Amino acid sequence: MGLFDAFKKKTPFEPKSFFADIEKKVYVAMKKDIESILKMIGQEKLYAMALVTDEDCVSLYFAANTLEKAREKDLKYAEMMKARLKEEEIKAVKDGTKSFVKWVPDEWAYSIGKNSPFTEISKMLLKQDERNAEEYAKSKPTFFECLTTAMKKIAEENQKREEFSNITYFITLCDGNGIEEIKDFSAKQINSQEVYESFMKRKENKL
Repeated sequence: MGLFDAFKKKTPFEPKSFFADIEKKVYVAMKKDIESILKMIGQEKLYAMALVTDEDCVSLYFAANTLEKAREKDLKYAEMMKARLKEEEIKAVKDGTKSFVKWVPDEWAYSIGKNSPFTEISKMLLKQDERNAEEYAKSKPTFFECLTTAMKKIAEENQKREEFSNITYFITLCDGNGIEEIKDFSAKQINSQEVYESFMKRKENKL
């Protein structure tokens, strides 16, 4: 089963299971990381938040980015790569219509790192995998389901706060296959139709 297929598939979710506990911990961890990030960004404008796991689903972290930081890095990359870019591509980066990093969490400015509660969650995931890798692999659909549920709850709560207007939420991978498909599928589950449709246009604006 491919990882995107695991994301789409529904499996029985037992309230007292390991993943029920993970869902609660992910929700709490996101709330804590978001408040920490808000203290870091000052007057910058948040536009996206993501949960990032790996192909084996044994690590997890939360990342966010602001329009200002995305533009700063885009301009840096445009300068570094100007010898290889077309003139119209450089112009598109400068006017904000094209981006290298806007929807790539690995390139984002804000993540709490080892001091985040996600460090302990990742240890739990790895330990569960080490106990029985075969059974853990079968549980990936439930893992993605619990991430989606936790993030959707955060998204719904954040709608009440002005600083979170027009935020896009999604889940992605740091490695492996099906990265864009998982981004698309999760964004559809979590965001409003309007935000989702806007997110789907990102491929037209990526360099």
